[in-house]
Amino acid sequence: ANSIKNNIEIIKKLKKKKFFFTAQDEESGLLNKSYEQFAKIRFGHLKTFNYLSYFFCWGKRDYNYLKKKTKVAVLTGSPRFDLFLSKKKLKKPKKKILFVTSFNVTGIRTFVERIFATTGLRDHQIESVEKFAYNMESFHALKVYHFIKLIRFLSKKFKNYKIVVRPHPSDKTEDWKLLINSSSKNILIDDVDNSTLDQSILGSEYIIQNGCTSAIESLLMNVPCISYAPQKWKEDELFNFPNSLSIEAKNHRQVEKIISSKKKVSGKKFIKLKERFFFNESYSCKRQVEFFKKLDLKSKKFEPSSIFKTKYFIINNLKIIKNFIFKRKISAIEKKFPEFKEK
Repeated sequence: ANSIKNNIEIIKKLKKKKFFFTAQDEESGLLNKSYEQFAKIRFGHLKTFNYLSYFFCWGKRDYNYLKKKTKVAVLTGSPRFDLFLSKKKLKKPKKKILFVTSFNVTGIRTFVERIFATTGLRDHQIESVEKFAYNMESFHALKVYHFIKLIRFLSKKFKNYKIVVRPHPSDKTEDWKLLINSSSKNILIDDVDNSTLDQSILGSEYIIQNGCTSAIESLLMNVPCISYAPQKWKEDELFNFPNSLSIEAKNHRQVEKIISSKKKVSGKKFIKLKERFFFNESYSCKRQVEFFKKLDLKSKKFEPSSIFKTKYFIINNLKIIKNFIFKRKISAIEKKFPEFKEK
């Protein structure tokens, strides 16, 4: 629902063809100190909201702000965390420490591509957005350094544990192997293509992160999470909230002591979650489906004609043949957001 001109033009054309649009932000400023500042950067003047039937809010924080600005804001919660609510009581294997990385430094996009993706197509808040993008790159690089040092340390201190590093989906797995640069047999890279984050968390005794939503997911599934922060940056405004949900550690010895003593996360941390989004009341996806049903009653069923079906078949197959012949390279964006298939 950002206000980039290209997006709005596409939505306008599809609205004329009787399409309905709903939206939900995949992050919703959950980690930001100020939702208002997040919304200004993310949505600009909220022009896209003029073309939406509903905008689904995560919790009271974003809803209370947006309901004053637009008539389409509704409070449903986020299905993103529905995935974690039913798995608390599952048995968890031991002897595994999971590092969850949320740093852009080793991404499938280059440094320039990452900066441009944040700033290049925006015509609002450009100064603050650009500064934010460069700051993120700088301290993310240093976070990677601190993580690598801790990974090597723990692999020696806990030789009977698997030390597993889970790269962000936008990362190159091979890059993490090169950066860690260790011959320790108990350091492993998580197979992100074949295991989901919830599976990796549930299979671990401790999670280690810094400024990552995995702190929320770990708390929801009752798996202890350590926030490793040997250094703090005042520009890192996404740091405080997730780290406040974890057991904080500032150096290697503190991390070692937490794991050795089997320290747990306080149940009081759940109070902080409720300040920013719904959970544990009912599934958010069910609430959203109720709004989809309302739109379904307004819409006419689409029956593609034989001409439409023939055109679709020809165009789709020509695309497959062309890509095969010219061996078209898959872009970084396509890797991050794979193409939808009919299945």
